[in-house]
Amino acid sequence: MPDYGYEEVADHAMALLMAQARGISVLDRSVRTGQWTNQPARPMHRMRGRVLGILGYGRIGFALAQRAIPHGLKILVHDPYITADRVADIGAELVDKDRLVAESDFISVHAPLTPETHHTIGEPELRAMKPTTYLINTARGPLIDEYALARAIDEGWIAGAGIDVLEQEPPPPNHPLIGLERAIVTPHAAFLSEESLLELERRAALSVVRVLQGRMPEYVWNREVLERVSLAEE
Repeated sequence: MPDYGYEEVADHAMALLMAQARGISVLDRSVRTGQWTNQPARPMHRMRGRVLGILGYGRIGFALAQRAIPHGLKILVHDPYITADRVADIGAELVDKDRLVAESDFISVHAPLTPETHHTIGEPELRAMKPTTYLINTARGPLIDEYALARAIDEGWIAGAGIDVLEQEPPPPNHPLIGLERAIVTPHAAFLSEESLLELERRAALSVVRVLQGRMPEYVWNREVLERVSLAEE
């Protein structure tokens, strides 16, 4: 079920973006240690008029763009498999990866994990970002070089990150992103809602029913089996 829960993932990406933009986690930790000052979140910039770069423009990337536009964010998109007319209707601009990396104030990664996209954000891309940029990843952990990302945050190449997925889950206790002041890390929870779990279970069961009835399932991962079976298309 590759398309279940995409609304939840887009919500989570937007929540991470806004939490970093407003310094929510930094300020919360500061208050919990007995401080009452907004200084830990500075510099803080107005969201409206800033640039959101969306790396990968499938269902989730599009859903995130829909959430971002009412907040006054300008949208840049990089996806080698789409054309400019796919993003024009929402006022977004299709650009190459280098421009997206260099101009975005927020970058949200939504590409599929393939050999070509492994560590698509690494040290070269992180060094090319603005020091005020926040990086968001709710897609797949290996899309980002996490050790380069931790260094980028620690040394101030970028402002921070919101990460829901890691290369190793759960991460080792000494993972470099855990505990970084400017990194928010959530435990692969972006897909989660009671509704999305129910949808997954229901649609998976219905796909089994469809096959038992001799019909094509909604999605087929191993399409080579179709050469050996006969299922009715609808």
